[in-house]
Amino acid sequence: MKKIVTFLLLILCHLNSFAQLGYWCESKFITLTPDESCNYKFIQAMDTGSQKILKELSASKVTMDNSIRELSDNRFYVDKDYRLPKMDYYESTIYKSSEGETIVVLPRIVISLIDGYHIENVLRRLDNNVKVESSERDRYILSCQMRTSEEVLQAVRKLSGLEGIRYFEPEVFLKVTPCNTLYPYQYYLNNTSTGGVDINVVPAWAVTTGSSSVTIAVIDDGVESNHEDLSGRVLQGFTVDNSTGYGLPQNENDYNVKAHGTACAGIIAANDNNIGIRGIASSSNILPVNLFPYYEDDENFRCSNIEIANAIRWAYVRADVLNIADVYPNSYDIYSAICDALTYGRGGKGCVIVAAAGNSGAFTSEVARPARYDGVIAVGAVLSDGTIWTWSQGGNCLDVVAPGGNFVGQGNIVTTDRTAPKGYVNYSNYTNTFGATSASCAEVSGIAALMLSVNSNLTTTQVRDALRSTATDLGTTGFDTTYGYGLVNAAKAVLSVMSLNIVGASTISDSESYYVDNLPLGFNVVWSLSDSFYNTYCLQQNTPFANTCTITRDNFYDMTDATLTASIMYNGTTVYSVTKNVSTQGYFLSSYNNAQINVSLIGYESISDRSVTRNTDRGLSAETVSWSLTVYNAKSGEKVFCKEVTGSSCIINTTGWKPGVYVVKGIIGDNVMSEKVVVR
Repeated sequence: MKKIVTFLLLILCHLNSFAQLGYWCESKFITLTPDESCNYKFIQAMDTGSQKILKELSASKVTMDNSIRELSDNRFYVDKDYRLPKMDYYESTIYKSSEGETIVVLPRIVISLIDGYHIENVLRRLDNNVKVESSERDRYILSCQMRTSEEVLQAVRKLSGLEGIRYFEPEVFLKVTPCNTLYPYQYYLNNTSTGGVDINVVPAWAVTTGSSSVTIAVIDDGVESNHEDLSGRVLQGFTVDNSTGYGLPQNENDYNVKAHGTACAGIIAANDNNIGIRGIASSSNILPVNLFPYYEDDENFRCSNIEIANAIRWAYVRADVLNIADVYPNSYDIYSAICDALTYGRGGKGCVIVAAAGNSGAFTSEVARPARYDGVIAVGAVLSDGTIWTWSQGGNCLDVVAPGGNFVGQGNIVTTDRTAPKGYVNYSNYTNTFGATSASCAEVSGIAALMLSVNSNLTTTQVRDALRSTATDLGTTGFDTTYGYGLVNAAKAVLSVMSLNIVGASTISDSESYYVDNLPLGFNVVWSLSDSFYNTYCLQQNTPFANTCTITRDNFYDMTDATLTASIMYNGTTVYSVTKNVSTQGYFLSSYNNAQINVSLIGYESISDRSVTRNTDRGLSAETVSWSLTVYNAKSGEKVFCKEVTGSSCIINTTGWKPGVYVVKGIIGDNVMSEKVVVR
């Protein structure tokens, strides 16, 4: 009786899992539950007319009203309470998965069938409410003729138990941006406009959102620690001339509302929650250092050079990154404090110091202090289309640029403000009037925090060099005094410091397998060799996009040397690439010039079993051996030369051949030998 009860309980548990919304993945049921904390839904326009209506509705909203937020040309976030006009669209609830991910379900299903089974059975099971959009071998993508995510998930449920299916699952957005209501307006994080630029941080978030062990000192006019979007992120800091100021803003007045530091802190590390904005390193901490404690009668009054130097020295023993969005006076004491932070900070690895290049570009050709000091990362500002902001300072000391806003005298960077009615605006806890090189500087500080979160052993020089080498080149090719090394790329910078390497033998015998070590979850790899001909004949890759490949050296196309590239992808886009040089032992001695290729057999070797034996063992001599010689274009595979040869060598006249790489193949009986040569 107990066995029967147990069996029935197992059946009930199994059936109960199917009563829930979700899908199976790797023998595990992924439960999807509507995210009640999220106040919006996902909309996808199903025709051009609906797309046009949604784009117009989105564009008609003022910046701080986010009833409709455009994600791409046909995809939008819409507030749950917003009533859309009648049109043709698909709607998905925002779900939380049993894996802790935030998910949007799209109107497509992917399915793989076992050999011998037909897709018609699937279509009948789904009452022909799906159509085959595309297919490749046993894999089919089905377009759902449905209008809600619940209908799609019900269709997925119907496939459970259908014979002949290898796997099936709905198309979903994994790790979709959480419900920070102002995130869609933070274009500097994820710019969806045509021709727009951003810091490419979304793929980096799939690796890290920062770490509580990484602290960024915001050396500014104080940070509001009780702000709703900074709660728990702000440590007890330091205020000049006030031992109990703790880095909080003080003495705000008509000349200075003391909101600059709070705005920078939000860009760097605002919480990833269901309100406001999203910070770049939302799991890291802010250490506020207040250099503007006094009641000001103009906007340029701050503490003295000695007080600034003391504040830097206080901060560098407590923080990993120093964010300085201010211009300092010419002072050796300040310079000495900066040098000490770069030398002794972080246990001798050096604090990473990020400083604004300055906003007086119309009057000077060099970045401001302290950004111009050796070792400090100097950051300029670009507009949302990637062109330099007119007032951004440049010169030989400029390192990188980042988005800084589009308006003269102010920006359009959405970030945290002082809690209303204090701050830049008196009606909101957020502002869309921030910008210039201060905003750009904060963005790079956030990226530096992400880098240190994945590799705490980096020196300050290594962080700076990685930011430079991974930046997207703008302006004149290479370094220039307007854009420095280019636009910062957060994802590429983070991946570049993660010790991603291709593991596998450098020399290929018969076949070798390769994989990318330390590949983070959520990323795929597409492999390629430096020659498309070898890609076709020598490279095998697990599909779809698995982190493994095999190079097979077959009897027909023996590679001598090539570059193996692993293109690391996120959501279908290449984020970073790593390479490895691979080679094989050739069986020809080949020389070349502009006129001919000289081909000769090595001794009297046979390679039928990949071991070396003498042809004399088979009764052959160099004078009597006969073999066929063929030459192929390495890229196209086209045969360009063919000849039967008697003897141990042959000269091929290459006059009139196009410069490039060719494969020379020789056949002696059952033995096949090949070599790659270059014709210049």
